[in-house]
Amino acid sequence: MRAFAIAAALLLLSVPHQITCAETKRNITVEDSIEFTRLADADYFRGAHPDRGIAEYSPNGEHFVVVLRKGDLKTNANEYSIYLFATSAIFQPRKPHLLLTIRTASGKPGIRGIKWLEDNKTLAFLGNPEDGLTQIYTVNIETKQLTERTNHRTAIDQFDISLDGKKLIFTAAKEDNSSLTPEQHLHGIVVQDQTLEDILTGRFNRAPGEEQLFYQERNEEEIAFPPTHQVNVNSRLTFSPDGHFASVTAYFRATSTEWTAYNNMVLRFWGRNPAPLGGPSPVSQFFLFDCLTRSIRTLLEAPAVYTASSHWAKDSHAIYLKTYLPLDGTSETERSKRIEGELPVEIAVPDLTVKQLSEFGWQQASYSQSKQLPAITLEEDLNAPPRIVAQDRLTNRSVLLMVLNPQFAGLIFGRVEVLHLMVHGIPIIAGLYLPPGYVAGSRYPLVLQTHGFDSMRFSMDGRYEWSSGFAARALAAAGIMVVQMQEFENPGDHDRVGNDRTLGKTLESSFRNFAVACYAQAIQTLSDKGMINPDRVGISGFSRTVWFVSYLLTHSEKQKFRTAILTDGIDGGYFEYIARRLTEFDADNGGMAPFGKDGLDLWREESPTFNLDRVCIPVRLVSIEDRLAQWEWFVAAKLEKKPVELIEVPDGTHMLEKPSDRYIAMEGIVDWFRFWLQGYVDPSQAKAMQYDRWRSLTEAESKESLATCQK
Repeated sequence: MRAFAIAAALLLLSVPHQITCAETKRNITVEDSIEFTRLADADYFRGAHPDRGIAEYSPNGEHFVVVLRKGDLKTNANEYSIYLFATSAIFQPRKPHLLLTIRTASGKPGIRGIKWLEDNKTLAFLGNPEDGLTQIYTVNIETKQLTERTNHRTAIDQFDISLDGKKLIFTAAKEDNSSLTPEQHLHGIVVQDQTLEDILTGRFNRAPGEEQLFYQERNEEEIAFPPTHQVNVNSRLTFSPDGHFASVTAYFRATSTEWTAYNNMVLRFWGRNPAPLGGPSPVSQFFLFDCLTRSIRTLLEAPAVYTASSHWAKDSHAIYLKTYLPLDGTSETERSKRIEGELPVEIAVPDLTVKQLSEFGWQQASYSQSKQLPAITLEEDLNAPPRIVAQDRLTNRSVLLMVLNPQFAGLIFGRVEVLHLMVHGIPIIAGLYLPPGYVAGSRYPLVLQTHGFDSMRFSMDGRYEWSSGFAARALAAAGIMVVQMQEFENPGDHDRVGNDRTLGKTLESSFRNFAVACYAQAIQTLSDKGMINPDRVGISGFSRTVWFVSYLLTHSEKQKFRTAILTDGIDGGYFEYIARRLTEFDADNGGMAPFGKDGLDLWREESPTFNLDRVCIPVRLVSIEDRLAQWEWFVAAKLEKKPVELIEVPDGTHMLEKPSDRYIAMEGIVDWFRFWLQGYVDPSQAKAMQYDRWRSLTEAESKESLATCQK
């Protein structure tokens, strides 16, 4: 009995302590999302899974590095850090060794493209310290000496360095030459490839989004390749191990109808549509550069899409590619095989003879030393923040190397679940962000975020920290349920939807209509389960899904929303079509240009901006890179006295990078949806003008617009 009394007393004494610990935790804010530490790899940021590990091993395997990044709102800078690990010591408890930190407020990555030199103590990378231009740097892991290897007049975008560190090949933006030439002063400006924005801003001679290729040996002056070899912003440059050759991908400026023969939607689309002005197509071609003769030639007469992969033989006698192969001069059987997909080949250098490989041969050619070394991976899932783990491949012994966000222990997280939907007989998954303390049977306001979902990744925003249009956890913390839309449960269904003409007149409209059906199904499913209030639903479109959401808002008779946000994306509208010459809008709007009676009738039916009179809800428009993209929506709503606001993010990037820019977008998302879905007004005096502005939308403009919509 006495023992029981003592145990009960101890239990009572422990309760206040437990309550105190819980009370020290707080709800997630936008600041927490911005200052979230994550992997700095650009492919990871775009959505790639680090299946092959996240570490860059030295050639001898004795060391490896990992690059991380985080935002700092106080200094409005992003902090990029290189952590160095000794391979032999990973199973010994010790703090990670911080090798180098670069802080940048430029909106460009501070560190990317890490490459080891053959001396096993030098790292090369693209660096952007503070507000400078991105250049190539090296750092010594023993002395920590940082050396700037280039001093190019514009920012460098992609690069490679020979193993001995003596040769560099890189791509860089052309100089923005906006000054008028003597001939233009005399005869006027000939408008050719310029967009309307170029003309309005006086950038008459700006290069249309192209980059140029450069080669530099030791400290010699760099060599620029001729303008005929322009390169894509995602070009891949790779030296052969002996430094004699380099492979280069350059994009196709002209399109080819032969691409449409391949069973690939990207090639089919760009075979029918010219590359957009001001930007390259996603279709490239492999070239071979000879460092001795300083000459470049075609490596393979076939297109390569972004999925193509390449690597050099260890002895430099050949380069291995997995890409599309030429269709001409082959048998019908071989042609059919090449049409179906990318194939592995070995291309000998310098004679360029092509030999097809089996899948086993490709795997053998892809073998690397790192496959024998410990696997350094990122462990994460929907509810577990990322942490770095090492695993011995032979014994399967694993060890935790680094917790990236220990501060998360003080935050209250709501649970994220996978939402399963069936749309047109196709299984779909989405991410369901539940508010902390979610109560079953309660109906919550809902926000749909629309640009894909990854069931294997942790995210604060909802989609790879693409903060421009997302703020999932901050919204959930405020009591709003969030659904991150959407992904095919079976990847093969992607092409099935695109090829289904019962869904739309064109491939593009099929994807649009299917996405719209997915949004409606998510709302219906959650409403049927009693989880949401169907009268308090908002939706956020970003980039291409601005068009999807625009179409939904203007063409759906059944689905009604309380409010919407459209951020920096295409809208399928006439003004953007002629301002940027986006001929892809012909396919987006049913397959015809908006000229002549038939074309105009089709656009009046399909294009969202020809149907803006149907939109009466409050809409927040956010413009970042394309200053004209949201203009038609804004002006049309203003002319009809409808509740709308347009926010410009000066000098922002499409995928927002600067902490202050991310704060503008994300805090705006949270405040806007809370105001219209919950009637909540943040008491902060700094936001008083914002709420005065939004109240005016409801009191003045919405009365007249409501009468217009009811006609």
